[in-house]
Order: sequence, then C-alpha cells, then structure tokens
Amino acid sequence: MVDAALKEGLAIGFGASFGALARFAFTPLMAPEPPAEIIIIFVINFIGCFLMGRFDPGPFFGRGMIGGFTTFSAVSFLAMQSSALIALLFMGGTMIIGLAAWELGNALRHRRARPAEVTP
Repeated sequence: MVDAALKEGLAIGFGASFGALARFAFTPLMAPEPPAEIIIIFVINFIGCFLMGRFDPGPFFGRGMIGGFTTFSAVSFLAMQSSALIALLFMGGTMIIGLAAWELGNALRHRRARPAEVTP
C-alpha cells in the first residue's frame, strides 16, 4: 500500500509540472527588457497568490499547480543581476504583492462563505 505522504508528494509533483507549463505559456509575453520581465513575473505571482487565498486548494492544485505556476526563482535571478537597491525592491515587492494578493483572495473567500444576513 502506498503511503499517504508519497501520494501527496506525487500529487504535488504532478500539479507542479502542469503549473510550470502554464507559466511557460506566459513566456511569450515576457520581453527581454527587465521592466517588462519583472512586471510579468509580478502578475504571475499575484495571480497565483490570489488563487491560493481565494480557493484554499489542496495539494495537487495548491502547492502543486499554483506552486509550479508562481516563481520566486525568477525574481531571485533578476535580483542577482541588479544593484542592491533594485534587488531589494524586487524581493520586497514580490513579498508585498504576494501577501496582498493572498489577503484579497482570502477576504473574498470568507466574504462569500458568510451566510447572508436576513433583514426583517
């Protein structure tokens, strides 16, 4: 019998491959110039973080697909090629955008989950 941790690991791995392919579909949108490149990466990460907050998905869709779709390594790579100030802005901006997107999605999920108030 396959262990539960192995099943979860396989679900995450398969999901991540689909998520990475979805991100690859956005690659043609990326221009080689750094400003356009970082904007597309911010948009990808915003979408992924929003979806995580909005739907609270399980291992396949959450940590797998959405985790594979988002990218912190690309931000890190761009930061390594930049000055210290620009790198700090890239990293800090990614964290702020990710947290804000997740909070927005989470707020929408909880707002929808609340039962409607009945007025007499």
